[in-house]
Amino acid sequence: MATIGVRELKTHMTSILREVEELGETVDITRRGKVIARLMPATPVQPERPWSEADRAAFWAEWDALVDDIAAKTPSNVSVEDVMRDMRREL
Repeated sequence: MATIGVRELKTHMTSILREVEELGETVDITRRGKVIARLMPATPVQPERPWSEADRAAFWAEWDALVDDIAAKTPSNVSVEDVMRDMRREL
C-alpha cells in the first residue's frame, strides 16, 4: 500500500487514479504525516483471462442448481420467470 501526501495527490491525481483503477492499488493519503483518507478501487480488480471449458461447465452447473432451488421454493401457480423479474426490479 502506497502512502502519499495531499500535495502529491493533487499534482499526480490522474496517474494515481489510474493505478488504483487498473492495478487495484490502495493509497493512503496523508496531511502532515497523518493518514486522513484511503483511496481504493470501487470493485476488486480481476485479471482478464478467457474462460476455460471447465469454468463454463462450473458456471452453468451452479446456474442450473440455482434455478432448481428457486423452482423448488416457488409455488406452482407462480412463474419462476416472474420471480426473477421481480428480483431484478428490487435491485
